[in-house]
Amino acid sequence: MIFYFFQLAIFFCYSLFFYFVRPNFLRTYYVFITIQLSLVMGLRDYWIGTDTRQYVGIFLSQDTSFNGNGVAAYNFLSKTIWNLTNGNYHVFLLALSFLTVLFFILSLQKLKSDFFESFIAVFIYISFYFYFDSFNIQRQMLAVSIAMFATCFFIERKYLKALTFFLLAVGIHSTALIALLNFALIKIKKDKKSLVVSMIALSIMLANVNIILQLFTEIFSHYNMYISTVGSGSLAAGGGALILGLFFILIAGTAFFMTDAFSSKIYSFTFFATVLGSLFYIIGMNSQMLIRIADYFLIFAPVFIPRAIKKISNRFLQKNIVNCFCCAIVLITGLTIMTYKLLNNFGDIVPYSSDIRFWM
Repeated sequence: MIFYFFQLAIFFCYSLFFYFVRPNFLRTYYVFITIQLSLVMGLRDYWIGTDTRQYVGIFLSQDTSFNGNGVAAYNFLSKTIWNLTNGNYHVFLLALSFLTVLFFILSLQKLKSDFFESFIAVFIYISFYFYFDSFNIQRQMLAVSIAMFATCFFIERKYLKALTFFLLAVGIHSTALIALLNFALIKIKKDKKSLVVSMIALSIMLANVNIILQLFTEIFSHYNMYISTVGSGSLAAGGGALILGLFFILIAGTAFFMTDAFSSKIYSFTFFATVLGSLFYIIGMNSQMLIRIADYFLIFAPVFIPRAIKKISNRFLQKNIVNCFCCAIVLITGLTIMTYKLLNNFGDIVPYSSDIRFWM
């Protein structure tokens, strides 16, 4: 556990350096982040992360039969690395980790995040456990990052590139089909009426969660194991999903009443995605499947929250004080969530270990 906080401290240190000494070197800052997060995740031992043993076992045996309806790109990547490295699973985990972090960082860049927004976004990505979930459900979180990148192209109206990366995400993990809803969110007219309609429609859908999951598993039989876990069971969601959902809703609600939530395409979309993803967390808090679906929406919360903080702060004469206060709330909340989850070892990532000694 100490190791992860040590890494977070390193992130704070070089963030302060770039902020005070090299504030215009944003791309270099992104490179530092990508290298650090990729190495920490990618050089872990095969027992760090609940599902990592399975990933490594399948890689070593080159078993392409599992969940065959949604892993064509993943199997191709696995086979390529196997052939190039003679079955070195360290390279395999490092490649998955690098791509997961890279596509998230590239998305920040494409969404035109400045230094402050990038720092807060990466902090949320780490401390709110999006990053640490990648140690466990790595294949899906890679798909989430690629789907996020595809959505960025869709915002830019580069539809062919958006489609290409969307199909790549689906080829990594079949749940990436959910990203089609993000495309729909970008296209719909975003105002108070559409927000209310979307929230009511989603609430009705989630109230009938068993029907939704049943329909999903009709297409992807691999997820039948989640049908019986709504409300109980070893595969039910955990880790304070309700608290996380309520916190995101609080931020979004404050932004709704204090800013023009529909002022720009990126801001309005990330606002909608955060609200809808939060509803998934709140209503589907006892279903791991719904929490996994929610990540395709909530991956945009790290982009939305720092922009909301800036817009809220600008409403006040003492905007710097308000900005610091809002940032403090996010930092304290993130550290609290990270501490709670690591203490309870969510995702089985504590203690950290690696065959390759690259720290201390």
